[in-house]
Amino acid sequence: MIARIYLYDQEYLILAPLDDEDDEFVFRVDSDEHGNEIYNALESDEEFLKVRKEYSRLLYDSKGENNDQ
Repeated sequence: MIARIYLYDQEYLILAPLDDEDDEFVFRVDSDEHGNEIYNALESDEEFLKVRKEYSRLLYDSKGENNDQ
């Protein structure tokens, strides 16, 4: 798992294979009728781009915090 992101009260996971960190996959975390987590691939390019933008923002913010120390 590369990141767990919360965006608009929705949880997302960014995952990558261990042998190829250049490939990343984004999944929306939903719940089934029993409250178990289920992972759904994003079907909307718009939703994917929003998650990637938030991930980039978080990376930028965390790098800025490290430089201030």
